[in-house]
Amino acid sequence: MNEMLAHAVCEDACPVKRAAQVIEGKWTPLLIRELLSGKDRYAEIHRALHGISPEVLTARLRYLEADGLLSRTVCPTVSTGTAYELTALGQKLEPLLLAMAQFGIEIERAENRADADDLSTGVAVYSCKEGL
Repeated sequence: MNEMLAHAVCEDACPVKRAAQVIEGKWTPLLIRELLSGKDRYAEIHRALHGISPEVLTARLRYLEADGLLSRTVCPTVSTGTAYELTALGQKLEPLLLAMAQFGIEIERAENRADADDLSTGVAVYSCKEGL
């Protein structure tokens, strides 16, 4: 096992614990994913993240800005808007999100195999796959 992962106790200094604190919640990784392609306005981010409330989006954006993972720019246009983009530190999350995406694909494949096995044995399995 990698030395960075071999902690007997999850102390405050644990790097995995700190990373998990940064990307916690169901919306944070999706928000970061939206910003990996570049600068985006608040309204575009909100439209892309179906189901997120404006309050939660604002809180997540402020949290990520305070952690130094994204920067905020007020856009002086006809209708004033705010744009967000990942900082150099925030860009470093791309490999993590790619690994999460690959893991999600593998989970989906495993579930599909399990569903097929259950159908072949006549056992009904119900699962919510919405959002995968």
